[in-house]
Amino acid sequence: MNPEKGGALYPRISREMMRNFVNQYATVVGRVQNISGTKMTILTADNDKATVTVENFRQDIEDDTQPATVEVRGLVSGPSTIKMEDYNSFGDSSFDLDSYNQMLNYYHSQKYNAMTTN
Repeated sequence: MNPEKGGALYPRISREMMRNFVNQYATVVGRVQNISGTKMTILTADNDKATVTVENFRQDIEDDTQPATVEVRGLVSGPSTIKMEDYNSFGDSSFDLDSYNQMLNYYHSQKYNAMTTN
């Protein structure tokens, strides 16, 4: 369900979790490693690489995201690929990916899920 059309929010996930979200909308955060054509490679919070497919690539995306930490929202199209619909750039690399990854692990843990369902 597309969140742009009144659907659910984009859940925050790591690269490792992407395989469980194929054909679903999600948010992935990482540091831009490379931009080539319509593909952007990011190093995700769990220290793995993901490929971001950028349709309608604009020069300002490249100018805005290198070097930078980005939050990418879009459709997960494979175990390490997301089709970007929107993004936020957090600027330079001062964003703490390790803390973000700890938050993701806690958020997706059974303990957290049990706490929120009682």
